Amino acid sequence: MALPPRSALRSDRRRQYLRLRHTVWWVRLAVPAALRGLYSSPHREANLHTRDLDEAARAKLIHLHRWQTEFAAQLAA
Repeated sequence: MALPPRSALRSDRRRQYLRLRHTVWWVRLAVPAALRGLYSSPHREANLHTRDLDEAARAKLIHLHRWQTEFAAQLAA
């Protein structure tokens, strides 16, 4: 299966927060500047274990919600 041109991939809103590594989609979210000292990396990443963009776009929501909730709780503390 051939991948679409990179320009088409960049403009697709489903790809927000997603990275394609080899043939597998990953979700990536930047850690807020105020919390970077608590993390070993300036971003959080998770392997979505799928090659399908539609499936990845749905799966990323679980990670994003969990991480954003975690960040909000840490900022409120």
